[in-house]
Amino acid sequence: MRLLPVACLCVSLLPRAEAQLLQAGRLAVGCDGDGKVHVFGSGGNPQGQAPLAPAVAQQPSDVAFGPDGRVYVVSSGTHEVLVLDSEGGQLDAFPLAGDSAADALAFGPDGLLWVLDDGHDELLRFDTAGIPKASLPVPPGSYPEAGLAFGADGRVLLASPATDSVLELDPATGAVIRELGAGELDAPRGLAVAPDGRLHVCEAIAVAVLDADGDVVETLGDASFEDLRGLAFGPDGKLYVADAGADKVHVLTDGQVTDHVGGATLEDPVCVAFAPHRFKATLKGTLARAGQALSKVKETSVVITLLPGSRTMMVALTDDVTEDSDLSSVFGATFLVFRGFEAAEDDGAKVRLWQGTQVAGPAAAAGLASLSLQVNGSMKQGQFVPKNGKGTLLRNGAAGVYSATVKLGKAVK
Repeated sequence: MRLLPVACLCVSLLPRAEAQLLQAGRLAVGCDGDGKVHVFGSGGNPQGQAPLAPAVAQQPSDVAFGPDGRVYVVSSGTHEVLVLDSEGGQLDAFPLAGDSAADALAFGPDGLLWVLDDGHDELLRFDTAGIPKASLPVPPGSYPEAGLAFGADGRVLLASPATDSVLELDPATGAVIRELGAGELDAPRGLAVAPDGRLHVCEAIAVAVLDADGDVVETLGDASFEDLRGLAFGPDGKLYVADAGADKVHVLTDGQVTDHVGGATLEDPVCVAFAPHRFKATLKGTLARAGQALSKVKETSVVITLLPGSRTMMVALTDDVTEDSDLSSVFGATFLVFRGFEAAEDDGAKVRLWQGTQVAGPAAAAGLASLSLQVNGSMKQGQFVPKNGKGTLLRNGAAGVYSATVKLGKAVK
């Protein structure tokens, strides 16, 4: 089986309150030592005077960004998931059980927020409004910070120190399908899928690289590594690794440490994430129903979110759609799920191509869909900056056959 980055197309029918979001490409670092999420810009420069969540987060064990661009933090000390804006203001809180031991979180290919709670040996799921969904059991054990990720086939990946492997789980049942890196890993921790599809796993003083068969094919080490925890790929293609022992984030280029972020400003960093690029788009096309003439369909209130490094794409409507001829009837569900997207780069990452096919998800019963989207941009101070893009979208379901062009507009700030 080939491990590829996950991508999902999310169509949300409910608006969210406006809030100031972090500028695209910014690095968020969660620190267990001071209970804060620190923000850095290009070149590792701290952003602003006050870190995120200076008073509310306790023992942040993982951080992620949602399709809404907001910051989601596991606050282990207060047994909740906090939703924050760019100033650290608390927008929402998803309460967990008082005896929970939440360690990691990630947005899955179903568009839901997955939270690993090894206090109850289960994966909790929430939508972005904080409404709980059905949970899944996981094998008993003590799981580390940032030890949750997803493969392109939608399978759940959990770092398991108890088995010295990465567990690959069925997302429908939680059953173990296989153990990756079995016998080759030592106390695995944070997980990240590289742009080329290879799984990267934190060990205490090294980063193991696994191929599609789940075998360790490379080990990245450096004399400066002390206590590695979480990791993420940035928009510059580099690997960022949180080191709680060294109080810094290591920056790796082609497997070699070339820079550091933090130093004196960080205390026990355990997790990292990058703020997404978000920009407006227009979907314009036709809807064909049996025995009826073609009807034109247009939606301008669309926001496309690109998560740096992970090659993940999400699309959300920003207003309530009620007309029969509009996208609510075309898609017939809150989310469309796309998996197996691949990104291609040309001439120094000036062009990136996204394409894939819907294979599962809440809307799958109504028909499959395909999407291709070409995003044009450039590199600026180590950050990928999208400028424009276009693509096509095809939906064949109960509402009929829908085809549309996708045109990217201005960036959302």
